[in-house]
Amino acid sequence: MLKKCQEEFYNLNNTTLKSNFLYHQNFSSNEGEENIKRIKIGNIYLIAELYLNNFIHFKIIKECVDYLIKHLNEDKIIYLSELTKKIFNRLEIDDIVTLEKIINTLENFM
Repeated sequence: MLKKCQEEFYNLNNTTLKSNFLYHQNFSSNEGEENIKRIKIGNIYLIAELYLNNFIHFKIIKECVDYLIKHLNEDKIIYLSELTKKIFNRLEIDDIVTLEKIINTLENFM
């Protein structure tokens, strides 16, 4: 399950997901794009919940944060924001440096 979660995370821009989803659904492109974004945000929530329930270590969260910041665009800002909202309190305890890095990134993007 963790391996699948990791694959999904690193395929946030995966056109295969997009084409498969749109092929099997009767959505317009805009509706399909919105549904795909919801799926991706769901994956972010899953990662956050796994971390909050001690199923994954902080280093995985740090890797996710670093990846999102490195590949920053409008969608990645949304994913980074959603991840941060879910795990903010725990990040304050586990690694304030990473939390500050996220906050600075979000402030600079605005």
